[in-house]
Order: sequence, then structure tokens, then C-alpha cells
Amino acid sequence: MSKPKVIDIHSRKPVAAAAANDAHAAAPSSPAGAGNAAARGALGALRYVVFLLLYWVRGPLRFLLGLVAGGSLLVAPILWFGLSSPNKVEILASVAAAGFAAFVLMWIYDSLLLRLSPEPIFLN
Repeated sequence: MSKPKVIDIHSRKPVAAAAANDAHAAAPSSPAGAGNAAARGALGALRYVVFLLLYWVRGPLRFLLGLVAGGSLLVAPILWFGLSSPNKVEILASVAAAGFAAFVLMWIYDSLLLRLSPEPIFLN
């Protein structure tokens, strides 16, 4: 079985497949010295610390956002069929918006973690 071809959007040429958080090779703008290496090391360490903190918070945050998203999924049909109020549409819209916003926040948070990760990871 052959490997699938990945085409670069800008150059429209085949490229090697890479993870979303792989570092892109950039042309150096100045000679690399000890100061540049120390700055890159410090930024790499800071990035790793931020990643670990965000990864530590991921479980409880996903649990709470999942409660909001799942709760709104369960409450919306109950409100649709059981609520007789003059502002029923506004209430349903706010419940649906809260559920969708929770889903989007979970997705953005995981995307941020994937971007910050020091090596390619799979979140499950």
C-alpha cells in the first residue's frame, strides 16, 4: 500500500506529511549564537510549562463543558415540547447557543493544546 500524497496549498507540489504542530523549517535571519539558543531554550521551556498546565486543566474543563453541551442537548427537546411561554424561541435559542458554544470551546481548547504540544500527540 502506498503512502497518500499530501499537496501543499500554496505551491501545489507534493510534500512530506507532517503533524499540525511540527516546526516548519524557516531560513535563519541572523547567525545562531549562544544568546539565540538560550532564548529558544527559555521559550521552549515556557511553552512546555504552559502546555502542561493547560493539559492538567483539560479534564475538568472538558467535563464541565460536556455537561453544558450534553445538558442543552437534553433540555432543548423538553423545552420545545413542554414550554408554553411567549418567549419560547428566545429561551430555546439561548439553550442551543450555550450548547454550541461549549462544543466550540472544547474544540478550540484541544486545538490550542495540539499547537502547544512539544511533540505530536493524540488527544482522546
